[in-house]
Amino acid sequence: MVSAFSIFLGLGGIEHGIGEILQGKIAPSGIVIKSWGESKLFSILAGEPAMTIIPNFLITGVLAIIVSLSIMVWAVAFVQRKNGGLILILL
Repeated sequence: MVSAFSIFLGLGGIEHGIGEILQGKIAPSGIVIKSWGESKLFSILAGEPAMTIIPNFLITGVLAIIVSLSIMVWAVAFVQRKNGGLILILL
């Protein structure tokens, strides 16, 4: 159950990261951003709001994808080990 939920979480993070990467190497106007900007496809979700402390959409997107992939790999391969759940929480 934990692995399945973590996979969905990771896929959502990758999707956010792709939207941020597509916005390019620009600085967001604040801490709350739209991960898909002005995309008509995601207008019903208000551009998928997110929070970041990194002042660059490109770097934010790359880091979102890296963290999401780490969560997915850990959830599938290592969560059953001793302290695996704790490490998953920390990721």
